[in-house]
Amino acid sequence: MKHTSMTDEPDTSPPPESLAADVRCKYVTLDLADGYRGRARLFENEGRQAVLYLHGIQSHGGWFLRSCDYLRCAGMTVLAPDRRGSGLNGEQRGHCDSPNQLIEDVDRCVDWLLAYSRLEQVDIVSVSWSGKLALAYAHRHSRKVRSIAMVTPGLCARVDISLTEKIAVGAHGLMNPHRLHEIPLNKPKLFTTNPSMLSFIENDPLKLTHATASFFITSARLDRTIRRIADRIDIPVYLFLAEHDDIIDNTVTLELLKPVLTLSEHTKESWRIYEGASHTLDFEPAPTTFPADLVKVLNFDPTKMP
Repeated sequence: MKHTSMTDEPDTSPPPESLAADVRCKYVTLDLADGYRGRARLFENEGRQAVLYLHGIQSHGGWFLRSCDYLRCAGMTVLAPDRRGSGLNGEQRGHCDSPNQLIEDVDRCVDWLLAYSRLEQVDIVSVSWSGKLALAYAHRHSRKVRSIAMVTPGLCARVDISLTEKIAVGAHGLMNPHRLHEIPLNKPKLFTTNPSMLSFIENDPLKLTHATASFFITSARLDRTIRRIADRIDIPVYLFLAEHDDIIDNTVTLELLKPVLTLSEHTKESWRIYEGASHTLDFEPAPTTFPADLVKVLNFDPTKMP
């Protein structure tokens, strides 16, 4: 199976302003089902664990270099794809056709990672918006997924587009699905209070500020899917939350996921709230606390699961 090629050509390298940390990785091109050529970051390790790292609605893989590198140093091979129309993927910016298309994109990434690592399952780390995509994927392809670590997942949002904008999105979805609408997260302080990371978000040329009507409709359809399947996920699920999250509602999120959360054999917890932290845990001033906890929950022994 060949879905990718690798390149180190300078003109395909990301802008330095889009990288949250000075971390080296390989850049991989994956051919998706409809021929779309998606870019991904590969963090190689010869260990026997593979992780698919999914980003949020506005972010991209360049935001999570610290935690991806931490996982690599802990013995895991990590593939961090940029969602179609996001980050390094400039074609059809902010667009997707449907939930099925995005789920198929994830499946292509999983299949590539399984072939590359010669493993039978991957662990998924899903940040913010991608939490809904990870759950929808795992429900459909559970045999390929060993566990899901949900990081401030965008399942129960505090921030949403206005009713007027929703009506416009619905109309454009029928008549002009590629019509762009502003993502209501264009305030860096929603993500972090760390001054250096506030500056990074402000100046990141690859962050996604607008998405198409079709993307917003896809997101709403995924929301409905999650409400239907959330209590039916039958693989280990771990949850990481930020105490001062202005983007998601921690209480409602925890209530939604409690039926499927798994007790970690290492941390003795199924979920953790980081005191004083904001939405993007990778941007906290102590950047190793969260990824160290992530390694602990991902290093579980399935034979010891309750």
